[in-house]
Amino acid sequence: MIKSSVSWAASRNDNGAWASRPALSLNMKKYLLEEKALSVILAIQVLLVCAGVLARWDIFPWPLSFTEELTRYLLVWLACLGFSACWPREEMIRFRWPVEKSAIVSTILRWITLSACALFFTALLYSSIQMIALQWRYGQNTSVMGWPIVWVSLALPVVCLLFGWRLFVAWKKG
Repeated sequence: MIKSSVSWAASRNDNGAWASRPALSLNMKKYLLEEKALSVILAIQVLLVCAGVLARWDIFPWPLSFTEELTRYLLVWLACLGFSACWPREEMIRFRWPVEKSAIVSTILRWITLSACALFFTALLYSSIQMIALQWRYGQNTSVMGWPIVWVSLALPVVCLLFGWRLFVAWKKG
């Protein structure tokens, strides 16, 4: 197994000042499959946008009308997977409870926060599955490429399941 030393990265602390925090170790990064998917999606988006710009300048002998639509749908996946990748690092936008609290109050607030997250993502999972079922039943397709729109909507249940896994791990840690 590969072990890495702890490296330090800059981030803001609770007071808004810059502080050092340990960066993710190599061992933790191998579990973040979302980051690999995010890198691939971002690279594809850059290539598509560049190709679309070059096509507007008549560099290519054919029009590339699908680049804007595909980039937009990949952005949906990028946003959903990005949220899931931020959870283990605790780098997403969130509500912060008051700083001064006892251990019991801190534990109770943590359980309330995790329960609220579980409730939200359960409701999102249920409604996104209903949406996908309707899109599949009515055969909705993308406007330019003609692909089933379901593959774009699958980002929501995927992020709910990934977040559910992260929530389960956080709950298990206590």
